[in-house]
Amino acid sequence: MGRFSSGYKRAARFQSELWVKLTLSILVAGISAAIFVPILVESYSFRGRMIPLMQEMYSSTAEDESPAIFLETGEYVFQGVTYGGPEFIEFAKTQFTPGGEFVDPGSLATFLLTRSIPEWMPSWLLVNPGTTWLLLFCIFLWLLLVIWLELVIQLLTVVVVTAAAILLAALCGLPSMVVGLAGIGLLTFTFALLMRLAILFWGGQGPLAAIASGVLREASRTRLSLLFIIILLVLLPLLPMALDSESPLRYQVQTFISHSMQLTFAIAACLTLILGCATISFEIRDRQIWQVMSKPVARGRYLLGKWLGIITVNLILVMVAMLSIFILIQYLRSQPVADGLQGELDRLAITDEILTARLPSYPDYPKLSSQEVQDRVDVMFATDPALGDQDAMAPRDMRRIRYEISQNFGRGLRSVAPGLARAYMFSGLGDARRLSPTATVQFRFLIDAVDEHKTYQVAFRFNNDDRTLRPVTYVPAQTHVLHIPSDYISPEGELLVELMNINRPNPGSRGTGAINFSPNDLRLLYKVGNFEPNFLKAVLQTWIKLCFLAALAVACATFLNFPVACLMSFTIFLGAVMTPYLAGSLWTYAPSVFVPFDTSSIGGMVHWLFDRTIQGIANTIVFALSWFGEYQPREDLVEGRYITWMSIGSSILRIGIVWCGISLLLGFLVLRQRQLAVYSGSS
Repeated sequence: MGRFSSGYKRAARFQSELWVKLTLSILVAGISAAIFVPILVESYSFRGRMIPLMQEMYSSTAEDESPAIFLETGEYVFQGVTYGGPEFIEFAKTQFTPGGEFVDPGSLATFLLTRSIPEWMPSWLLVNPGTTWLLLFCIFLWLLLVIWLELVIQLLTVVVVTAAAILLAALCGLPSMVVGLAGIGLLTFTFALLMRLAILFWGGQGPLAAIASGVLREASRTRLSLLFIIILLVLLPLLPMALDSESPLRYQVQTFISHSMQLTFAIAACLTLILGCATISFEIRDRQIWQVMSKPVARGRYLLGKWLGIITVNLILVMVAMLSIFILIQYLRSQPVADGLQGELDRLAITDEILTARLPSYPDYPKLSSQEVQDRVDVMFATDPALGDQDAMAPRDMRRIRYEISQNFGRGLRSVAPGLARAYMFSGLGDARRLSPTATVQFRFLIDAVDEHKTYQVAFRFNNDDRTLRPVTYVPAQTHVLHIPSDYISPEGELLVELMNINRPNPGSRGTGAINFSPNDLRLLYKVGNFEPNFLKAVLQTWIKLCFLAALAVACATFLNFPVACLMSFTIFLGAVMTPYLAGSLWTYAPSVFVPFDTSSIGGMVHWLFDRTIQGIANTIVFALSWFGEYQPREDLVEGRYITWMSIGSSILRIGIVWCGISLLLGFLVLRQRQLAVYSGSS
């Protein structure tokens, strides 16, 4: 044991030599170039082949030679190279519109090319060279940090221990544990590496940096903080094992993104609130703050230093977790799919519908004006004597009637009887026509008693043009997509979508067979960016929300002890998370329809006052906390929605500046008034 310890110390001293660091850096640069240069060369060559292939597909129809061969044999011949094969015959039949054009030439060209690359070559790196450059930069920087922070021996130790655990899992017949164990080792070491880097960064002179550095060291040694960190670093790599391997691969990817993002935010939020409350309240309780305040440290700097230390821990934890999520997403997307057409469509959906960045557009649904609602109320009371006198009805009941009239009108617009059709206008689609060669109609319909084992027929027609007629088979309550060329959109940015219910119910089944859907279940999606930048913006938005929780926790800890500060901060946090649901419930309870003050009776006045009080309290909570629940980066990633820079800027302004600023200001005002230490005069 002594020889091992002395050998370890000699190796540690050896890695601190300058010539060793320079030699290892050059070696790392050479290895990185040897691995990534072939991938980059193939990636740019891939794009060089893809663009001409896309251009040919856009200008061809099913009567041309190559598309006709593709439709008949599943093989597409381009520049003397054959792509596809007989196994793609059924797939080829789904790639043409009734007019003989390709549905989505961009996705089809990418799909055919990626199926022709070597098995060892990651297809997701070929499609986007920018991702390859980013990955090269991150790996090279990570290895340089390991070398220059003198952690080479520690890295080798982690590699040996992880390899031993993987070998043990393989011997025990647990091959699914290999990825999880490798991820645990990688993430744990990366977290320790970034923590050391952050401590060095905040290790400069000055009270602010010293306080922030102290928080980092506290997070590294406190058992409760380490517990949350270890739970996250262990659970994330093991999460793919909990997925249903029998479900389509696109659902597995969506489920993993949702659960991993939710797990990361939940654990990071709990760590933030507990660490923020503990770091100040315990120092006040244990009188350690006396030593800080006896030095020339302003109370504002003390509070700001605590906050900076906590958000640095958050940044490291989020970076490590998101690195794990990103790598595991790429691992999942490379898993095998079902044989045949459905499997190929499944893999194509991952690229086109999930791992992308799209903006949604919804139909322009007409709405009833206040006068139109009142006219319908008058007709209802005039034709139904059982309702009684309109003026004598309670305000809340009147509000409910008006709300139900508006809702029924909207539901009627989103209902299509059997054999009939209804048209919906989409507007403001100028960017969709300009930025993306294709658009996607996404729909989710309900019909009769929802039975997921039955299929129904529906047809879409665009701009009243019979050449665009597209029949589709769908399963109720499941989301389906229909790809269309963006040329269907007019130069003014408008698209008329006609929905035809061609379902024929059984004779005698009156009142059945109607299609119904909610306002958000029919939409048009178009691509405006790639998944990787969208993922980074989701990471940033998640960290901004954690910054507010850190400010909230340190503010509560300035005037409350640890248990009460935790209770208060967790209550506010849960209230902020629930504001979207509270807002919906509030609208159901009290729709925003003007109801005059009822002076006809005391009961009516009390009822009006009670409703207004409840509504006022709920509105105040929603107004104060709605910003936090408004930003949902997890849902955006799951649906492949584009996170706009306006949304990022808005979250920085609202949460990162306004909310954090108000919380820290309140904490400072409280801390400035507190008498933290009294000198008794005795030694």
